[in-house]
This record gives sequence, structure tokens and C-alpha cells, in this order.
Amino acid sequence: MAASAVAVIALLIALRYAGRLQMDEARVARWEAGFFLGAVAALAVLFLATLPWLPWNSAAAVSSNVQPVKVEVTASQFVFKVDGGPIPSGQVIEFDATATDVNHGLGVYDGDRLLFQVQMMPGYVNRYFWIFDHPGTYQVKCMEFCGSGHAFMVGKIEVTGS
Repeated sequence: MAASAVAVIALLIALRYAGRLQMDEARVARWEAGFFLGAVAALAVLFLATLPWLPWNSAAAVSSNVQPVKVEVTASQFVFKVDGGPIPSGQVIEFDATATDVNHGLGVYDGDRLLFQVQMMPGYVNRYFWIFDHPGTYQVKCMEFCGSGHAFMVGKIEVTGS
């Protein structure tokens, strides 16, 4: 609503002064260059300000020298099979995710918050590294429509204290 009002006011002002203003092309070019540089600077600041919220957890796990705890997750219509463990918090976990029948998606949730998602495909193993920061029961949901029982394809991962 407010954006529409601003647009209408700007249009009315532009129509009122159309043809009356003398434009200095050099001044307009300087203004455009300044606007462009200001926009690039603002986007750079926003990019740097959001870096702490990116999922660095996985990247940090891959670069460490610690051997990860391997957990194999296999999806079939309409169940997850989790082999490996126990899964300790605070340590690098390597999830090897695959499917036996159709494409699935491994979504790991802490309550309502999605921690990560991995595509699961027949005949291919996707590896994903994660560090759980606290023990508890994490919910696993299928993130790819896989058939009539998709909505009920839910599992659990138990994470113990380290």
C-alpha cells in the first residue's frame, strides 16, 4: 500500500516537471555512477553481515583432521533405515545417504528448525558432514515427494552426549 502511494507521488512529480528541467548529462552520469557504487557497497555489507548465518558447520567438519563417525541412511518407500552410531554430539558425523527405489530427501530437524537436507537417489551415495551441538532426538523427514505414503515418512536420530 505504502509503495503504491510512493509510486503514484513519484509519477505525479515526474509528470508535473516533464520537459521543464534542463539535464546536465555529466551530472546525471556522476549520479548514476555514485548510485551504482553505493548499491554495490550496500550489497557487500549485507553479504558480509549474513555470513555468520550460513551453514559453515558442514564445511568445518570436512576440513578437520578428526575421523568422522559414519552413519548410513537408506530410504525406501516409506521408511528410513539408519545404521551406525551411537551418534555423539560435538563430533563430526558423516551421513552416507542413498535410496533403494525412488528419489527421497533426507531432512534433519531439531524441533521445527531444518538443520540440513540431503538428496537421496538410487544407486548413488551422497555424503554430508554435520556436527550436532547438543544431544537429543532429531526428527528425520522425507523432503522429496516419493509416493502416497510420503507425508508419513518420518524417522528419528538419537544423539547422545559426547
